[in-house]
Amino acid sequence: MRFDGKVVLISGAGSGIGRATARGFGARGAQVAVSDIDRAKAEAVTAEIIGAGGKAVAIAADVGTPAGASTSCTTTPSASRRCPRDRAGSPSPASSTTRCGPTSSTSG
Repeated sequence: MRFDGKVVLISGAGSGIGRATARGFGARGAQVAVSDIDRAKAEAVTAEIIGAGGKAVAIAADVGTPAGASTSCTTTPSASRRCPRDRAGSPSPASSTTRCGPTSSTSG
């Protein structure tokens, strides 16, 4: 399956399953927003994706907080309008999302 023209936001993408997921989407044509609480790890995975011919941007944010979730969403390239909030480190319910854009708010 290809993801050309799609943008994906992967939180916790600095290591483990998040890293593998980010690299997989990058290898399949998606533009990847690599979000991690550790900036150096996010930048390293971004460099791996770009080095393999993909497109990626590093985002340093703690998605376990509303501000971090908002940062991840608003820093992600424009194709996405709603971002899941329940990824790495977040205790929020699976249905919770953060609206991306200038008027970020949380809905459940």
